[in-house]
Amino acid sequence: MPILIAITGGSGSGKSTLAEALVSALPEDAAVLLREDSYYRDAAGLPDFDPASFDFDDVTARDHARMIRDLTELKAGRDIVAPLYSFIHHGREPGGEPVRAASVVIVEGTHLLCTPGLVALFDIRVFVDPMGCLRADHTMS
Repeated sequence: MPILIAITGGSGSGKSTLAEALVSALPEDAAVLLREDSYYRDAAGLPDFDPASFDFDDVTARDHARMIRDLTELKAGRDIVAPLYSFIHHGREPGGEPVRAASVVIVEGTHLLCTPGLVALFDIRVFVDPMGCLRADHTMS
């Protein structure tokens, strides 16, 4: 069964750098990286959407239900097609991005530990503090 790792922290904390370094350090094809930013809701379709005032940092701006479904599939060893979000037109690109199931699935994002159903999927949770401290816990037996 694949291991799911959440790497979370504030903006500019180094979570993307850490996630990318982990993928690079593992054997080729052993790990895949998903980014929570790919799971923004299709904001352009919202009534009265204004990108200047929309709070993209609010957890409700993310589609965690879709992320839970996708991570459940990856954890079961099945490939997925992850959404691709465009920050230019504030909506999802057609088609998405194919993601293969791998032994290690690393997920990077700011709100990964805000939704209980999402938290429950992760075997390892890493919080990157902007002051350079790492804190991790795991649920693997």
